[in-house]
Amino acid sequence: MDIKIETWEYELRQFIDNAIRWDISIYMKNRSNQLNYGIDHSIIVNARKHFEDFSNQLQIECDKTENDEGFEKKIKDRFLKGINRYYDFYSKNKEEIISLYTNNNGYSIMYELIKSTEREILLYYPGKQMSNEKDLTSFLWFQVGLKFATGEIQKLSDKGLSAPKICKELFNEHKVTSVRPYITESIGNSTARSQNIYSNNDHLLKIYNHCKENSITVVEEFKSRIQFD
Repeated sequence: MDIKIETWEYELRQFIDNAIRWDISIYMKNRSNQLNYGIDHSIIVNARKHFEDFSNQLQIECDKTENDEGFEKKIKDRFLKGINRYYDFYSKNKEEIISLYTNNNGYSIMYELIKSTEREILLYYPGKQMSNEKDLTSFLWFQVGLKFATGEIQKLSDKGLSAPKICKELFNEHKVTSVRPYITESIGNSTARSQNIYSNNDHLLKIYNHCKENSITVVEEFKSRIQFD
């Protein structure tokens, strides 16, 4: 498991354990200007960044382990049980939490990030398998491959834009780190790494069929790389 995923798992587990273990009235009692979130100040302060690192890395790992039920089980076991524990705790104590902590409410900040974590996991693994088209489009290789299929990435590359600039132009700014390798490896047609879109013919066929079913024009350059049996 990647360190970014493990870091977020560890910090969520520590926060959830502390939140449930400590009495609500004293959990953040030792707050000060330096520690305005109390016991778990460092976790809460860094939570947004670590969640975004987790989200980006989860996308990459899911691309690598597509249809790997072992990875799906591991992710769900590591995160969802703790998330459900916190949901139970928060729903039972929400009124007291809000009444005690009108400012710097770490409980609520983490609740929103915990909900986002669950959404990210269930986006890729809503059930037993990722088999339908809606689920397919959530994979990073598919999102980038679609831009190759329509020729959008090639056009920007021909204009002299670097891979990071292409990322910012076509994708969410927060995805630059995770998207860039797919663009650089595919443009360079690398055979050394899995991020090369053209190295997986099954993926190319899925992208092509999606375009065909949704009346999306596919450029000849992309079609020429597909092996049709």
